[in-house]
Amino acid sequence: MLNWRSMQDMSPSRYKLRKAASWSLTRTSVLFTLLLCGPIMADAQRKEVWGVVTNSAGQPVAGVAVKLANKVTLTIRSFLTQGNGEYRFSGLNPDTEYTVRAQKGGSFTKPQTLSYFKSTESVRVDIRLDTKE
Repeated sequence: MLNWRSMQDMSPSRYKLRKAASWSLTRTSVLFTLLLCGPIMADAQRKEVWGVVTNSAGQPVAGVAVKLANKVTLTIRSFLTQGNGEYRFSGLNPDTEYTVRAQKGGSFTKPQTLSYFKSTESVRVDIRLDTKE
């Protein structure tokens, strides 16, 4: 720790070296903290889309492939619904536009566009799939 007495006993070049080392340590500590907390803060801002796929009678449909397309990177994620017809995509970027659509057999739904998330962390998009089954 630098105090008045230790500064008087130091040569100017040694004082500058010690001051530079102190600043370097401070900058390194701040950078290290940001690197550790950055992914945590980014995950806290990630969003999710979920919903239930139903048939024309309003009953949940199992085995439906729900596809989420990122309109920027053009990557597609898929989820196969279970018996309750529910699907869920998490870890989504709130500043990206997505489309959601469902497919079972030869039946497709029209893509639904999700234009940027507002303040909510989770967006529900229910899908009605008209099948002949």
